[in-house]
Amino acid sequence: MMKRKLLVYPAIFTAEGNSYNVVFPDIPEAITFGNSFEEALEMAQDAMGLALYDQNVFPEPSMEYYTDEGTVVYITIDIERFRQQQNGNVVKKNTTIPQWLNQLAVENKINFSNVLTEALKEKLNV
Repeated sequence: MMKRKLLVYPAIFTAEGNSYNVVFPDIPEAITFGNSFEEALEMAQDAMGLALYDQNVFPEPSMEYYTDEGTVVYITIDIERFRQQQNGNVVKKNTTIPQWLNQLAVENKINFSNVLTEALKEKLNV
């Protein structure tokens, strides 16, 4: 099992109408936005992960960061898991399902790999 490398950095969320701009004081290249606060949170994690993706040494995080410009939210990412998710490698899995369900899925041109992938992501909350 690979050792987890959790990274935590402050991000500044600034409201602009109904959307939010996001910047990281410690990672200047990580800039994003979201059309809602929830979307901005997701985008912040992706922006941070992409900015740090190929780094072996990470910037020192500002653990106590205050600003009058917006709301400070601490974003956490497991950088090793993020790297694995981004690499695009796939594995072949053999599975069994009821025959009637297979027939119905084939008739409806269901992509079994996509369905299994999405179901696993939902089940694992990733």
